[in-house]
Amino acid sequence: MTYEELFQRNYGIFTEKEQETIRRSRILIIGCGGIGATVAIMLARSGLGNFVLVDFDVYSPSNMNRQICCFAETVGRKKAHILREDILRINPEATVTVFDTLLSHNEIEQVMEDCDFVFPAADDFAFSLFVFRSAQNQGKPSLLVVPSGTWANVSIIGAGSPPPENIEGVPKLSTYEGLREILEIRKYKFGTYFYVPMGDWRIDYYSDFIEKGIPPTQICPTVWISAALGAFEIVKYITKKWKPVVSPRYWSVTRNHIGINRINGLSLQTLLVWQRNIMWKLFQTPAAPYQEKLQTFWWNLYYPFMKTVERRRSGRRSAGATDPAYYELFGRNLGVFTREEQDRIRQTRIAVVGDSGTGEILATLLARCGFSDFIIAGQDVYTPSDMNRQAGCFTDTIGRNKISVIRDTLLAINPRIRITPYGKLPDEDEMKQLFADVDIVIPAVDDLAYSVLLFRAARRFDKTAVLCLPAGTAGWVSVFTEGTPSLETMLGIPSLAYDNLLKVLRTREYRCAQYNYVVDGDWRVDWFFQYFTAEKPLALICPVEWMAASLAALETIKTAMGRWAPMTAPRCWHIRKGKVSASRFSFTLRAHRKLGWLIFGSDQGLRRHRLTHFIWKHFFNYLRNRELSRSSDKGRFPKTADHPLNAHSRLE
Repeated sequence: MTYEELFQRNYGIFTEKEQETIRRSRILIIGCGGIGATVAIMLARSGLGNFVLVDFDVYSPSNMNRQICCFAETVGRKKAHILREDILRINPEATVTVFDTLLSHNEIEQVMEDCDFVFPAADDFAFSLFVFRSAQNQGKPSLLVVPSGTWANVSIIGAGSPPPENIEGVPKLSTYEGLREILEIRKYKFGTYFYVPMGDWRIDYYSDFIEKGIPPTQICPTVWISAALGAFEIVKYITKKWKPVVSPRYWSVTRNHIGINRINGLSLQTLLVWQRNIMWKLFQTPAAPYQEKLQTFWWNLYYPFMKTVERRRSGRRSAGATDPAYYELFGRNLGVFTREEQDRIRQTRIAVVGDSGTGEILATLLARCGFSDFIIAGQDVYTPSDMNRQAGCFTDTIGRNKISVIRDTLLAINPRIRITPYGKLPDEDEMKQLFADVDIVIPAVDDLAYSVLLFRAARRFDKTAVLCLPAGTAGWVSVFTEGTPSLETMLGIPSLAYDNLLKVLRTREYRCAQYNYVVDGDWRVDWFFQYFTAEKPLALICPVEWMAASLAALETIKTAMGRWAPMTAPRCWHIRKGKVSASRFSFTLRAHRKLGWLIFGSDQGLRRHRLTHFIWKHFFNYLRNRELSRSSDKGRFPKTADHPLNAHSRLE
């Protein structure tokens, strides 16, 4: 299998030159845990070919709830070596250098010299901050990813950018030992109180974090969302195809909002940073004892208040652990969820219908969140072109049945998980029986007409359905219930029977109406034309598809546990050109598709509206020339029958 075969779908987005730039890049990753390994795997599936991994730690059961390479068989083994094995199973041509001992800052500086990019992802944040300083001193770009609960910050730190201390509100000390000591002092740790309201930490867990020094709580969707943002920012920076988010700009992630902030800009984060800076300065003055007394007074009020809020929300006190083995794997979730909420997650039954990339990623994410009851339906096997994004696709699984691999993966996360495999895609009559005992349906097929059928069945049987629809650098995520608008309404799809709808969606005219794949999803125009002549599949890249799946997992959690309102239609998470926002389905796109159906909804319409073909042809000529103007190539589409729009489709 060649590199081009494994990463074929990337070429729907990147030119050969851009993909070759990704291939030749070399990244240094310090820390191969939840964030470091997830970013590394996404970059490997994006085609990056050279890695230097630094981590001395081994996997433990408490890593299971979020760390991408943690499975039953890897517990106790060194993280860096497991990650190296997985990267080489993705791309056998990759070069992976491993340092599995604790390196000093001087040693890391030497390793850094031959790298193009640096990612400090160590649990020791003080250590990472000094790595950032070394990277800036050497003129190397680096990646900041800081997740905590349901909150995270992500940014590229350039050679001349404001340092991470300005984003996080951390004091700039001259020695690593001094900074590490400061960050562990109780009075300074109180500056992280926003972990509770913004990161949704439970107050008892936060109290233990302050008083007993337990590690920060993290949940899988937030870790993977922030990792996907980080991986995509690296790809942006390397290819120069899009403008990356570089400090003083940074991504701010919460469970209901993802957006770009600016250091000292108008945001709550800015107020928190100022507060931490003021607190630090007061601790260096004679007013320090009074500051500590004020902190104690505040804590004696804040703790019981938040405790009361949690009790009212849950309705009763949390019970003790009933399954030590389960909570050994997913105990870190309890920093965010109560035991009742975690039990609801555990008891929720999920039906993943389809074995596309989003389906298996979602199943893996949900299993790491503690979901323990799945129906998984599908019939495909892995092919080399799945390598650039599908979580279960490795060189040793190509040719294997996807459902079998997904089943093995979920059992390696939680040996007690209940999995009901369904060896095909159910027809309309079988859906009623399949969905009878299901709580949430996740359609995960590339066939949009069949997805519509699944959403209709979920609505008919009063089941919640979660949409996860990535395409290129675009994507949509939303939750559909009986009381929300239908999927057809939101996407502007005609309400036809499956067979007729399938014919419509396969016509060139309808595929042409998906021009937003080029405008919003950054598809290359040549690839798009070959897509709507059925010569090419959907163009997809790993960071965006995994970001969409992680957002869908977050919405599934909201639906299952009942504390937070999910993002229901007509609202959605919208990914566009590498940016993410809580938005609404596009009215313009919906109206345009409906108008197109009115025009092309009959044979007579197809014959009479050749003017529309003329307009489309020149529109795509414009897009193509705009694309070519960014490269050294010049040219226009030929005005011959070879042009895809010169051939007319007919509805039979």
